[in-house]
Amino acid sequence: MYNVPLKCQYALFFLLLVAVNVTICIAIQASHRDNTPINSTLTLPDNHIKQSQSQSRPLSIDLTVQPGDTLSSLLHNQNIDSKDMQRLFANHKILTKLSQLRIGDHLHLTLNHHLLLKLSHTLPDNKELNIIKHNNEFVTQTTTLPLISSTRYASAIIHTSLAAAAETQHIPAQILHQLEYIFKGTVNFSTQIRPNDKVEILYNEYFKNGLPYKPGEILLAELHLSHKTHGAVLFSFDHKHGYYTLSGHSVEPLFLRFPLHFKRISSRFSLHRLDPITHKIQPHFGVDLAAPTGTPIHSVGNGTIVFKGWETGYGNTIKIRYDKKYVALYAHMTRFAKVKRNEHVKKGQTIGYVGMTGWATGPHLHFGWYVNHVPVDPLKRKIMYNPPIPTFLRHAFTTTKNRLLTELTLFQSHQTHSSRA
Repeated sequence: MYNVPLKCQYALFFLLLVAVNVTICIAIQASHRDNTPINSTLTLPDNHIKQSQSQSRPLSIDLTVQPGDTLSSLLHNQNIDSKDMQRLFANHKILTKLSQLRIGDHLHLTLNHHLLLKLSHTLPDNKELNIIKHNNEFVTQTTTLPLISSTRYASAIIHTSLAAAAETQHIPAQILHQLEYIFKGTVNFSTQIRPNDKVEILYNEYFKNGLPYKPGEILLAELHLSHKTHGAVLFSFDHKHGYYTLSGHSVEPLFLRFPLHFKRISSRFSLHRLDPITHKIQPHFGVDLAAPTGTPIHSVGNGTIVFKGWETGYGNTIKIRYDKKYVALYAHMTRFAKVKRNEHVKKGQTIGYVGMTGWATGPHLHFGWYVNHVPVDPLKRKIMYNPPIPTFLRHAFTTTKNRLLTELTLFQSHQTHSSRA
């Protein structure tokens, strides 16, 4: 072994270190010339990654209109691009459709870097308005939203009144009105309802976007009164529908019993009445139904207006012909509804409003009823019903009835098990 001095050892180590550094530098320069990537990793902050990802995708925002909100304020709060705002508000068609925003309405926005790509708004008539950007302009598209129907069951035991029982059991007001309309030809809800009577109803409820939208029609109804049970089944044929008893007879009367909600009968049909205006004994060919001024007056059936105008004594008067046999006279109206002579009106349609025009001492409706041009006491009219189910449709009606009765039984059973649990 050669004995190398210490100073020489230090010198050799220094030269070796310089050689290694020069070799590394040459390798790095060569890699840059050959575009060969160097194995290195660059780590970005997490918030930077999330921001980049969110900006590369459209952003969806749901807004609910609150008190004091306007379309302008809602969009401004989302920092919508000013040019998009100008384009949107320059479109009068869009502004007209969005000018009636109500508290609770929903808007759905689709944005990209604060640029408005789409605005959707549900309209009251079950339609959806879509405002879409196309070539830097906004265009509108209106589509009808699909409604999903579901059968609902409701029941209530009456303690004080049908209306109170329905409210307690959260039966929709529209369904209660349908129930009263269906049975008003056979049941007097003012005098025939007793405590512990019961009502059971199957009806349609419509859903929109998974949320309750509105109640539909009653499918089956049963009134369990102390003396009798009344049933009604909805059955449709020939593009029309009606309610029928379980035996297939029509539940609905051909004519309404009364044309309005009145407080009392102020004068009855008479051939010898002392007229309060002329103070003479003379016939009173009708019945006077006292009600507040402005109370709506309804046509008692489907017919045609044959007279609309002023008649001495009767004031504002409308006469409606039903078939070829019956004519009804409605007098003393304060004003007419938007109807005209020779117009066809439907049963229950508003034709005017209670007043005291002509010879009258107070607001009331004079209701006259004529059969083959002969005056008849309206209070003694025989209740007539629509025709029963035709023979050739009996099988189809029975199938519909049995299906609904089966559904009713299932709902009743479920309710019984729930109450026991």
